[in-house]
Amino acid sequence: MPIYELKFTNGSFEYRPGRSPKDAVQKIKEYAEQEYTNTKTEEEQNKEKREEVIKE
Repeated sequence: MPIYELKFTNGSFEYRPGRSPKDAVQKIKEYAEQEYTNTKTEEEQNKEKREEVIKE
């Protein structure tokens, strides 16, 4: 499991130890309450920013 765990984002809930469909639904509710409109996770956005800096 530890090898694969590194490849998952924090937004992944399927087939992960300690996470359930109920956790995924709770996260969706949190996003809806915040009027979340960006489809990219914070982790994905940070990765893109790092890649842009490296390109410069």
